[in-house]
Amino acid sequence: MSRPLHRTIIHGRRAALIFGLALAAAHAQADQDTLYVTAQADSMSTAGDGGGAAVEWQRTLSDRAGINLGALSYSLAGSRWTYGKVIGHLKAHEKATLYGEIDGGAGRREGEGFTYQVYKAGMITTLVAGRLFLDLEDQYLHVDVTKENLVKGGVVVVPVPSLTAAVSYYVSTAGTADSRFLSGRLDTHGKRTSSFAGFTVGRSSPERFNIITSTDEAQHSNELYVGTSIPAGSNMITLVLDRLRIADETKHTLSVTWKLPLHAARPPGPAQPPGRVH
Repeated sequence: MSRPLHRTIIHGRRAALIFGLALAAAHAQADQDTLYVTAQADSMSTAGDGGGAAVEWQRTLSDRAGINLGALSYSLAGSRWTYGKVIGHLKAHEKATLYGEIDGGAGRREGEGFTYQVYKAGMITTLVAGRLFLDLEDQYLHVDVTKENLVKGGVVVVPVPSLTAAVSYYVSTAGTADSRFLSGRLDTHGKRTSSFAGFTVGRSSPERFNIITSTDEAQHSNELYVGTSIPAGSNMITLVLDRLRIADETKHTLSVTWKLPLHAARPPGPAQPPGRVH
């Protein structure tokens, strides 16, 4: 059975996302198709409520490569935006997996249109086979007035097969925002269910948390999230609860993802909801 990773439509879990894709490709059958359908609800302390939905198709091309195609749409705090997503990964070497992502779309805020573009490219390198991995990434974000290039360095540790830990540090290298933040995530994997928890702390642009604002400066923020995946027949349902504090605003998000295998029934693994900005 391949070991999919968890991804949420809310604040992105990039280290776990790409690491999980690489592991899944290494054990999955070619021509395997999976559909992920996600819905989320957001509540903000001062700016009102909102939500979003996403559909993503994952295709395993071989034991070395795979692609994801998705469409996502959001509405929050007077802003509405929709974009498409393409993710690809390739095992270029026995110890190196390359990956890339393109998100492109547009939205409206206060009657004015804005651009939504995110580009990522990275590499995962095996340091200790099956145990320790290095994740390096460069990403560019252009959302409304915010433009930023960000680099990431992270490590993923698998001390035992049932436990995965990831820690990453992000630094802005160019653009209008001066982001610097740390993220971490812990996953536990059972035979049929799994659970995970994570955090983000530091300075980040609000757009990385799906909050479109008129400022292009990074804000002090901290985020905590927990989630679990449970089987439903041959499908899998993942629930995620997220709490974000950024500047003077607090946002709570609940997301639900339904994983539907499109080929012959296989033992269910954790659902991997469509991802977000980083």
